Amino acid sequence: MKARANIALLAVLLALCAGYWLSVRSQQQRKIDVSEAKRLFAFAPDDVATVTILREGERASTGARGPGGAWRITAPMDIPANSVVWDRVAKTVAELSNQRTIEKKPADLAVYKLNEPRLKVSAVAKDGTKIDARFGDMDPTQKFRYAQLADGPVYLVSPEQFFELDRDLTWLRDCELFRKDKAGIARIEFTPLRAKRGAPEGQKPEVEEAVSVIAEKDDAGTWSIVAPQPGTADQEMLNELANNLQFARGRDYVDAPEDLKDYQLDPPRARVSVRGEKGAELQTAYFGAYEPAKKENAGVFAMQEGRPSVFVVDAHIVSGFPQSGPDAWREKRIVTKQGSDIVSLKYAAGPQQFLLVNEAEGGWIIKEPREEATDQAAVSRFIGDILQMKGTASYVERKPEFGLDVPAIRITLTYKDVETPAEILVGAAVPNTDRYYVTQDSGIVTTIENYDVDKLAKSPKDFMARGVIAFK
Repeated sequence: MKARANIALLAVLLALCAGYWLSVRSQQQRKIDVSEAKRLFAFAPDDVATVTILREGERASTGARGPGGAWRITAPMDIPANSVVWDRVAKTVAELSNQRTIEKKPADLAVYKLNEPRLKVSAVAKDGTKIDARFGDMDPTQKFRYAQLADGPVYLVSPEQFFELDRDLTWLRDCELFRKDKAGIARIEFTPLRAKRGAPEGQKPEVEEAVSVIAEKDDAGTWSIVAPQPGTADQEMLNELANNLQFARGRDYVDAPEDLKDYQLDPPRARVSVRGEKGAELQTAYFGAYEPAKKENAGVFAMQEGRPSVFVVDAHIVSGFPQSGPDAWREKRIVTKQGSDIVSLKYAAGPQQFLLVNEAEGGWIIKEPREEATDQAAVSRFIGDILQMKGTASYVERKPEFGLDVPAIRITLTYKDVETPAEILVGAAVPNTDRYYVTQDSGIVTTIENYDVDKLAKSPKDFMARGVIAFK
């Protein structure tokens, strides 16, 4: 009996669940049917061929679908379009809905602010259907907006649909500084520009280029300087610059500038070209003057190659440009690896010679000249000091006067999973300065302050454990 009762209860439960599901499904279907019944047009969003948006007090903006369904703005001028926004506009046009008819034969459009509409939208579908919609004021409930198709009835539309259509040119155009690439930016070229001196009066001077600085990112995501001289790059700086360039957007467009000199874009102050994956086409932008300092959130004037419009981008982008020369992008740290990657450190400075080894279980241990109990904190401080040291100038050619052939200090670092050890060499003092020549672990010659050299002057005693008794 008990089993039969359980089966009966289960059957009742299943019947209730099925009934609830059917009820919910029926309600959803009724909502869809009601929504479809309110639609004014039968065509799909993909069938919208052109749309013209005229906002009150502004110029009309027209978008047209090209081959493959891609959008392009054809008025007020031929410019790239923000396809995502135009797709939303087309979807809204196709799904325009009459929430309620207010007046079938309106006698006075001024009552609804439709004689001087807030917004006009005209469109043409692929089948030739033409749409001429006007949008006026909000209704007294402030929940809907008055609208009219051609000279037809006045009806109400939802504020959401009005919002999707009420787009100015800044929203409709492609405001990205560079087209996005799936792989992100993997090559950056920076070239300072200026007007060549000595041009005849009345003639436009030629543009003179300075040395280009070029950086590339490999498949592992590591940046390197490839020109004018190869070298290790500042990973943090270039990752930040690449990110800023990739997501930079223009604002305050001037589509018909009278004189590019007003923005220091004739000639520009700099040219920046970027590329994503290998083989992709370079994209180029030019940068000019800063906006007036009195303006809040002042940016930098810029323009894209092949496009006449001048616009503004955020000024912080320019701070990542190597305007002081190639060294601005170079890796400045003396040690370019992580401290946790160091497995041994061999030190030689005249009579002071020792070897520190990082063992898996015992931590750092002095191995040479003889094995000694080691002060772990002292070793960590020393390595921390080295990791924080940064050079300034970079020298491609190693010269005898640098004193690196017979260095005052030689630190040999062995890194985890790297076969060839790296060396940090401290050479001679830089004449008339408080700096010394030193090599980074990449081999590049740079200079550091003398107080950093003092931190590198060590002996085995500095790392010996000073505890009287040691036990676990």
